Amino acid sequence: MKFVSKIILIILLSIPASANSFVENWNRVAIGSNWFQVPSGKWGICDKKYLWGESVGNATWARQVCYIKSADDYSLSAKLKFFGEQGKMFRQRAGIATSINDNLDFSSIVVWIDLTSRKITVLVKLQGENVLWKESAPLSTKIDLFKWHKLSIEKKSDNVKISFDDKKMLEFTATIGGGRFACLIEDAHADFSTITLKNLSDKFTPKSIFTKCGSRHPGKEGLVLPYNPKVSWRSVHAANAAFFKNIDPRDRKEKIYFYFRGSDKNKGWEVNSIGLWTQPAETFSPTGEWKTIEEGGKWTDHGIVINCGPEIYDCNSVLDTCVTKGPHNEVYLYYIGKDNYYNATLCVAKSTDGGFNFKKSKNNPLMIDVGPSDSVYHNGKFYVFYGDAKWDRSIRQSTDKLTMYVAVTKNPENIKDAKIYKCVAPGKTGEWDSNAVGGGRIFRLNGKWWMIYQAGDSHFDFHPRMNAAYSDDLIHWKKVSNPFPLFLRGESGNWDQGAIWWGEILPWENKLYMFYEGWGTLGFTPVRNSDYYYPGRSQIGRSSCTTNQFLRWAMPVSMRPDSGKPER
Repeated sequence: MKFVSKIILIILLSIPASANSFVENWNRVAIGSNWFQVPSGKWGICDKKYLWGESVGNATWARQVCYIKSADDYSLSAKLKFFGEQGKMFRQRAGIATSINDNLDFSSIVVWIDLTSRKITVLVKLQGENVLWKESAPLSTKIDLFKWHKLSIEKKSDNVKISFDDKKMLEFTATIGGGRFACLIEDAHADFSTITLKNLSDKFTPKSIFTKCGSRHPGKEGLVLPYNPKVSWRSVHAANAAFFKNIDPRDRKEKIYFYFRGSDKNKGWEVNSIGLWTQPAETFSPTGEWKTIEEGGKWTDHGIVINCGPEIYDCNSVLDTCVTKGPHNEVYLYYIGKDNYYNATLCVAKSTDGGFNFKKSKNNPLMIDVGPSDSVYHNGKFYVFYGDAKWDRSIRQSTDKLTMYVAVTKNPENIKDAKIYKCVAPGKTGEWDSNAVGGGRIFRLNGKWWMIYQAGDSHFDFHPRMNAAYSDDLIHWKKVSNPFPLFLRGESGNWDQGAIWWGEILPWENKLYMFYEGWGTLGFTPVRNSDYYYPGRSQIGRSSCTTNQFLRWAMPVSMRPDSGKPER
């Protein structure tokens, strides 16, 4: 095993704990939605009293992971006992784990009872490395491990104590934050009774600048607009949020326009379209519920505004929308069309009634084999941002890495004569964004233009992380070089554990709210890193940070303002 002697963590900020304690007593017939199983083993509830797990013959950790997270300082105790016939393949083990971040093998404190050696053992993992392994002296042979005993982990700052029946067995230091916790078995059959988590501080170690602020349901943190099987046009996916403030010409009231992509199925094939919700600006809040009036909310659902076809260039799909208001109050909606061979096309549609009804441009497709990410009208020119990997149709493959470009034109329906500039390119080999960057979304803050984009080092269009770049002229862009992440996909088991895209920013008062598309499924999957893995879905999530937090993260020290106010 490789051991790392010292790990330094940089903590930029802390957030308050949502609860001081959590007690699990298993008083039910099913394990429940607070927990999810990571592979192998059989688990269930016995007599509404305890959790049982059986993995005899399996020499890997089987585990039930709780979605609940601890603060940075905590104590966790669990009553457990071995039961019945044990395995013979390895060393029969049962225990608990805490400080789980992303998954057990990435960062965690794992403590177990070894039935063969009768020792209490601890393993600490941090960022995929084993940083500590320690064993206690053997337990007395008078102790019957087939009867209930209490195993505890107490963490205060970097000091960690491991106790057995309230007797300290091990003590060590570990620079690690809080996280999820789990019950563990390996080649064993064991039972787990009352589990108690007590938060000993109100500090949580953040993983990124933006933190989720949608649903609080376990595993669904941040989810704000899920797919809806009862609404046909968004019964499979809901994605690609795009916001727009405008005067509704029908009643002359200022409203928030919310465009997004929905998907359903027709004869087994996914059909994508772009729909519209609106809400009066006076009632809108970015922290509000994302429900239509029919669902008890404040949004008016106008249904589909852009559908597939009838022309070949978008006959298979319409995706990834962005909207811009022109100089004469006309509204331009850019989107990706997919043609009869499922090739990408950059298209635009125009509305002259305030953004409700659109007519597709006769110049479509404006470009082929690229997709728009955002558009801005500024100083008499349209800036159309798009991703391009230089697809060669003759060999059916990309000839470059996915890169962000901007087309600058006075005619929003003609890009052929536009000036093209490269905006943001992938990083160097070995950097986290070395393979592709895309999905750039633009907003204005503190006298600069900002772009939020997704990127990664392994996939073309299935990314785990977002970053930012800034510009003074919408043409020349500089990436933020802070190694601390702007935003990350969800942890293993979360609804957005696969990939994240399309970080649409809403500046509001002293905060930035980001609405993003996440792909995933609830619970463990071994294929979370596979492109668009089945049965994953796209849904819309929400996260936020303060403007000052963002600017302190993004700007060099010499350029940081005392405060930043968004330009709305």
